[in-house]
Amino acid sequence: MPSPFRLGLVLLIAALSRATAQESSWEPQRTWVFAVGALKFDRKTTFSFPNKDRADVKLLDVWKKRGVPESQIVFIKNEEATKAGIEARLAPFAQQPRAADTLIFYYTGHGGRDMGSPSRAVSFATYDTRSTWTVNSIVETIERHFRGKQVLYFADCCHSGALADRISRGRQRAAALCSANVTSTSTGNWTFTETLVRVFDGDGISDANRDGSITFTEGAAFVHREMVAFEDQLAARGLAGGFPPGLQISPTTTSPPAGGRIGDVIEVKTKDKWWTARIIEEKGNRVKVTYPGWGADWDEWVGPNRVRPVQKEAIPKGTRVRVEWNGQWYDARIVEVVEGVHRVHYEGYPNSDDEFVSRGRIQMR
Repeated sequence: MPSPFRLGLVLLIAALSRATAQESSWEPQRTWVFAVGALKFDRKTTFSFPNKDRADVKLLDVWKKRGVPESQIVFIKNEEATKAGIEARLAPFAQQPRAADTLIFYYTGHGGRDMGSPSRAVSFATYDTRSTWTVNSIVETIERHFRGKQVLYFADCCHSGALADRISRGRQRAAALCSANVTSTSTGNWTFTETLVRVFDGDGISDANRDGSITFTEGAAFVHREMVAFEDQLAARGLAGGFPPGLQISPTTTSPPAGGRIGDVIEVKTKDKWWTARIIEEKGNRVKVTYPGWGADWDEWVGPNRVRPVQKEAIPKGTRVRVEWNGQWYDARIVEVVEGVHRVHYEGYPNSDDEFVSRGRIQMR
């Protein structure tokens, strides 16, 4: 018969094990989601995105499927997404989670930098485009009112990396994953958000060490690879307040065959042009590919004569170029190349305006 001491020790170890598991894993049932999808705007001069096939809706559906209670989700979109309407709901919502709960903040739409100010403050667009909803005010509101365990920030828009920069200056336990660096514009495609859907849905391609679970670090690395491969841009991420980078986001629900090519990113030749694609099936020396951003109707089987590894042209550091920004061309030079993505310095402008840009925005001088 076990002694009371030994029995107590066993119970203590079991309790500590449960606590450790909870600490190292995301708990959907204890998660609150505040999401803003600003795809439509009050001024015709501001580009509005199509409402069809919204990836933000898919992401919310995945979070619900994983177990986030619908009563703990706020989704504000289009005409409802005015600055006043958002701010009236954010602070009260951030006060509701309990001490052990997680808050997810998600935004998609337009992001902009105030180029008339030395601080280059970044704002996220609201339906009423004359309003200014700054990244700093978003994080300040959450820091002031949220008393839960941790915050996950996600943003899919130009200059969204300002979120990662901002949380690094605070003490709250938080992580940010964004589609673009603070100085950089972002694609108009859903690539970033669709990749988040795959991570939270347990796509085994993002499980780098194939241990059956996807951590925040693995998910962020997968997002980085997808953005480089398909959008020629770098994602941004940041951690603060002791946020655990090994936090388990999802168990894997699919696993590519060991040693196979499923999930690999390649280029496929069609009509004398090379397109970036992903392998989704393989049979002998032929592979079936999908083209992200295009519908499944474009999926096709291709032979080895039409495929090659991804090739990105690297312009040498120091090369003088011209770079398109906001419809105009500026003299610049290449100061860094990261995985084929070029960081440029605009001549006559401060280093803080250096930007990672896609090859399509660069012309040789």
